[in-house]
This record gives sequence, C-alpha cells and structure tokens, in this order.
Amino acid sequence: MTDQEQSLETVLTDYIKKEPVSFEQKTDDIGFEMSMAPLKSAFSKDTVTMAVGVASSGVISGVVAGILPQSLQVFAGIPAIITGLVGKITIGKAGIAKNYFDGVLISGVAAAISRFIPASFGQELSSNVQEEFKQEKPCQEQMKGDGIQW
Repeated sequence: MTDQEQSLETVLTDYIKKEPVSFEQKTDDIGFEMSMAPLKSAFSKDTVTMAVGVASSGVISGVVAGILPQSLQVFAGIPAIITGLVGKITIGKAGIAKNYFDGVLISGVAAAISRFIPASFGQELSSNVQEEFKQEKPCQEQMKGDGIQW
C-alpha cells in the first residue's frame, strides 16, 4: 500500500469514527410514489360502464344500420355515432345511461377515424426504429476479444 493510499485510509477511518455512517434515507420522498389512485380510477364505475357501451356498440349499431338508409352509412361508425347521440339526447342524460352511450359514441368515432390511419403506420415506425439503431457489426462479433466471448 502506498503512502497516499495509507493517508487516505487514515483520513476516512478518522472521519467514520467522528461521524456515524448511515445509509438510511431520511425522507420518504424519493420521487417513486406507489400510489394506487391512478389504477383505481382506471377501473372506476364510469370507465367500466363506457367500456360496456363500446363492447355492445357493434350489436346496437347493427340494429340501427338495418333501419338507416344506405346513404347515411357511407363511413364506418356512422350507425354507432347516431346511436350514441340519440341515446344521449333521449335516455342518457345522466348517470350510468350517459356513460353507456358515451361508450357507444366513442366506439363510433373510433371506427370512423380508423379509416384515416394507414395500415402501414406500425410497419413504417418499426423500420424507422430499426434503421436508427442499426449496428455495423452484430453484438456477438463486437464482444469477441482474445478468443474470449462474453
């Protein structure tokens, strides 16, 4: 051990003897709150009721589509939008019925908008990410050295 290492060890040992060393965290605020509130609100009664409306909108829209003239069914989702709007105006002004018809309306809007999202969107995004992170050599070749493979 060199003189410099010895003197550093002496200084650290003296400091530890004077001031007790503790690795305990003094506060609970470390920025990683584990609150369950967002999870509970994700499955609230309103959200579940809207989800039931979304799930059943296909059946309800099928019945409405049988009544509507073909000229009103130009876009996918129009029967669900009409059902959601009429349901909100007549039956679902508040409470569970409102949330249910909100779900039906959301389903119709999603179906109408989905035709504007290109089918290749995910493929384009994937190829862009692959191109950005492309490596010149595979990892296996980069990690070989002196005959040792890690």
